[in-house]
Amino acid sequence: MAITKQDIKALRQADRLAVSSKHGEGKIRCIKEVRNHGPYEDREREYEIQTDVHVVAYDPFSGECSWGKDVTDSAVCFAYSHSNHPEYSPWPAITALLREGDELRLKWVADGSNTYFHRASAKADSYVHYDSVSLVIRRNGQVKYTVPICDSHCEDNSARMIRDYSHALATA
Repeated sequence: MAITKQDIKALRQADRLAVSSKHGEGKIRCIKEVRNHGPYEDREREYEIQTDVHVVAYDPFSGECSWGKDVTDSAVCFAYSHSNHPEYSPWPAITALLREGDELRLKWVADGSNTYFHRASAKADSYVHYDSVSLVIRRNGQVKYTVPICDSHCEDNSARMIRDYSHALATA
């Protein structure tokens, strides 16, 4: 789905952004704080942009080196950018790259770390997962840019960035 000038404007004006995908449907939520709001008015407004999604999961316990398994249809993913400030966030750089008609894809990678990380985590009391999300920008049918948005180091709990895909790995 191609982005519009309105989509780019919303990304540039947002105070905060959240990216998510659920069972193959992705979106970017642009959140704008409303200044001088009254007691009966919303404190923020939201604008959503639909995106393509690709979720790849690696099995850190298999002991094999692989390209990962596509778990797009089963994974639930979420990441939040607290600020759209150029010093703390990739979004101002991303929006500078965007053009009307570009196609966006959220690329999530679950457990996409190296063996050093896996060995160090295995020595701990519980396993720590490394998940990440990037934004792939396609222009004229070709990948033009891939920009990292966020990554996370987390145990397997409700705070984890990418969840609900383990049954897809078990059926591999």
